[in-house]
Amino acid sequence: MGSILSTNSSLVYLNISQNFLGDDGGKLLLEGLKPNETLQNLKIASNSLASKSMTSLSRVIEATENEVCKSNLEEVDLCSNDFSDADIVKLAKAVQKNDKLLALDFRCQAGVSTQSLLVQSAIESIEKNLVKNNQIHKVR
Repeated sequence: MGSILSTNSSLVYLNISQNFLGDDGGKLLLEGLKPNETLQNLKIASNSLASKSMTSLSRVIEATENEVCKSNLEEVDLCSNDFSDADIVKLAKAVQKNDKLLALDFRCQAGVSTQSLLVQSAIESIEKNLVKNNQIHKVR
């Protein structure tokens, strides 16, 4: 499926939530999305995604105009997966490099400690960047 998604030039919305992809399946799917420049809304909640998937997703999100392919993702739903504190920090770093992402839902992560100062800082960074992107988007 990942290879099909990489060459698809019309896909704008993909809801693959609750498909039990697991971390390896999520990684393959998300690697296939990196070259995709049309996808705007990705729903990938409740798939038991973890660190491998987050690494691939981060690469998709942080794809900039300097690269051959750039991400046009505006909304991503990652709810109810198995991401860790380190994964949320990785996500925050990717979001900092993206000016198109407008909404990101990553609630209910089994391995995330919301009491961790590192996680709180990462969440604040993500929220700040999403607010900035929404302001930029309104101006365009």
